[in-house]
Amino acid sequence: MNSVSLYLPHYDTKALKAVIDYLSSPETGLAAAPEFIEGSDLLELPRDKDKAKLFKLAETLPTYSVERVSKASNVRRLIRLGRALSYDKLDTGAFEAFRKLVVSTLDDERKRLAKTADFKKAIKEGARIDVRGVNVAYGVETEEDEELDESFEAVAAVSRNIDDLHAQSGRKLGEGLHIAYVKARVANDSIKPGQAKLELAALLDDAKTTKALEDKAGKVFQVETDKHKAAIRDLPEARRDTYRKLRRQATKPQTEELELPELYQASKGEQTYKKHLYADDKGNLSCTLNEWEKSTVEAELARGDEVLGWLRTIPRKSWAFTVPYDHDGDRPMYPDFLFFRKQGDGIVVDVLEPHALSHDDSSSKAKGLADFAAEHGDDFGRIELIVKEKGKLLRLDVNQDGVRDKVRAVSDNQHLKQLFEGTT
Repeated sequence: MNSVSLYLPHYDTKALKAVIDYLSSPETGLAAAPEFIEGSDLLELPRDKDKAKLFKLAETLPTYSVERVSKASNVRRLIRLGRALSYDKLDTGAFEAFRKLVVSTLDDERKRLAKTADFKKAIKEGARIDVRGVNVAYGVETEEDEELDESFEAVAAVSRNIDDLHAQSGRKLGEGLHIAYVKARVANDSIKPGQAKLELAALLDDAKTTKALEDKAGKVFQVETDKHKAAIRDLPEARRDTYRKLRRQATKPQTEELELPELYQASKGEQTYKKHLYADDKGNLSCTLNEWEKSTVEAELARGDEVLGWLRTIPRKSWAFTVPYDHDGDRPMYPDFLFFRKQGDGIVVDVLEPHALSHDDSSSKAKGLADFAAEHGDDFGRIELIVKEKGKLLRLDVNQDGVRDKVRAVSDNQHLKQLFEGTT
């Protein structure tokens, strides 16, 4: 959920302000303070129809989602993708095809391991359970430091024990794949179900097998989502959200294409600017920018006809342009502006991030933006970190190899500040 609208007739203004002040304070422990907008200050701006070409380009740009949502293995995500594609009739055979892919990958791994001593030993041990016996004489006290009369032996596991092991395999794989594997082994090779269950348990304890399975599922997931990208985009919003959530359940942030809304919601501001991708009937965007942001926008718009349009990112919106960075775990950063400008016969998109160096994660964000440039720099023009010193904007373009390498090597905020000072 990214926004909540409340209609409060005859509300207590003082009490409401107290609630807002509390939710905005550090005491709540929220990762980011929520933004509150009164209805009278809310802007809903449509797309500028004259900038359709820029919107089309924008929605090819790579972005990420770093959300605190429950994560899922690539195997689970792939099977759920197959179910969604089948449900939406984008590929009615996807669910069964993906399930067969997982089963066949597991079988390939079984064949690889079949003759190895470790695999045989794992299956044998799975078929037996260790029993510990302790002899205790009734009515006879035992000294605290006296050794117990113990015995150990291994006995054959009964079917219930093997079923418990199989249930564990089911929890590891998910989506009923443990049952699909056993059925396929019994049908194809006429082995007993108990043997197939023991094999599967041994397979899932093998690190190389689980990695191969995850890698394969992850690659197929990416290929299939790319293949059906256009069709998914044409689905109703609720169904598009299903696929969006599947992408975002990856254990590591995954790249996706920017999806811009039909309406841009923001609060009215103190300044007015032209050329924004979303604008009122006079072609204006009303917003409030801080000193650095204001200087950055004005400097870019001063380029004149070279600038075709721009987009101000609103943090934490579902559509917000997002770059991941590592600061005690994966976190999202939202570069402030995307500027679209002419370059020869084409159009390039610049990423501009005016950013104070006083925050404790500034160097981490800088490195995250540099890593993003290393991965996706070909899709952009400039990718700049910007600070303002003594009335002058200082820029580090991490889409330049030499600058990017220096930024990726920074150790702290002071080190980053020295890089900016070197640009004067």
